[in-house]
Amino acid sequence: MPPFDSTEFDLEVLKAETGENEETKIANLVKLGIPESDAKILVQDKIKNMMFTEISAVAGADHVFVAKTIVHNYFGFHLDKDDITKTVEYGKAIKSLSENKISKSIFAQVAIEIHSSDDSFENILERLGGGQIDDESGLAVIIEKVIHDNPKEADSYRAGKMALIGFFVGQIMKESQGKANPQIVNKLLKEKLDK
Repeated sequence: MPPFDSTEFDLEVLKAETGENEETKIANLVKLGIPESDAKILVQDKIKNMMFTEISAVAGADHVFVAKTIVHNYFGFHLDKDDITKTVEYGKAIKSLSENKISKSIFAQVAIEIHSSDDSFENILERLGGGQIDDESGLAVIIEKVIHDNPKEADSYRAGKMALIGFFVGQIMKESQGKANPQIVNKLLKEKLDK
């Protein structure tokens, strides 16, 4: 092997050509507030990394929420390279989810539609019947019906089985087709059950 001059190699140029290493990328994501475990997944999964980068650029939602949504797969399906072309629509959906304008179940339905079509977030949401139900009077009617239809569970809750709150929330979400605002449901449900 012929001799070579190692002074010909510029370490900074090599670093620039090869890009950041994995540890640096993870550290940069952690600086944004993303948990290290989520940052590692984003860095190690090429599709999720590209989705995070693209959606963060268009979503207007906070980086931590975008990362959480992608890493913990609120989409309901496996992301693939074709999804990268739809990041604007996914970004709108994630922003709506982060602002509690849609629930996780509505988000999953919208995401599946975005994945399988070229339609816009707005058109898909309208086709699915709109966003989240925040109207307390409308939710109160649904809550009353669910409590009325499940008297044994209501009595058991009042007798101390607090875990049944999850049962009631599930029934209300089913009754509202996943559109009820969970925070409002929990507040109103506890008020009704504690009477």
